[in-house]
Amino acid sequence: MKLKLLPDYLQCRRQVAARYRAELAGLPLVLPHERPGYTHAYHLFVIRSPARDALEAHLRSSGIGTGRHYPWPVHMQPGFASFARIPQSLTVTERIAGEILSIPIFATMSQVQIDRVVDAVRKFYR
Repeated sequence: MKLKLLPDYLQCRRQVAARYRAELAGLPLVLPHERPGYTHAYHLFVIRSPARDALEAHLRSSGIGTGRHYPWPVHMQPGFASFARIPQSLTVTERIAGEILSIPIFATMSQVQIDRVVDAVRKFYR
C-alpha cells in the first residue's frame, strides 16, 4: 500500500535536500551532491565537517537530533577483522569517518523544521 507513495516521498526528500544544499552552501561543510544522470534518494543527508563532534553537540543542545550512521570505516569493523590483507591504515577513509554526520531529513519535514536545522548549523559557524 505504501509503496505507491514512494515516488512522492522521494520527491519530498529531494526538495528538503535541495533546500539544505542551497541554505548551507558556503559553510565549511561537505554536502551531498548528485552526479549528472543519477538521482539520489536522500535516505540520509550526510554532511562532513572537521568539527563534527562540536557541531553534533551544538545541534543536540539545540534540540536537533543527528546520527552517526557510519561511525567506523569498513576495514575497522569487527566483521572484517579476519581480513588481514586490508591495509592497517586508510588515512583518508578514517578521517572521513570522523567527519560525517547525518542531519534530519524526512518526507514530511516542514519548512519550519528545515529552517530550524539550517539556522542551528549556521549559528554554529558564526
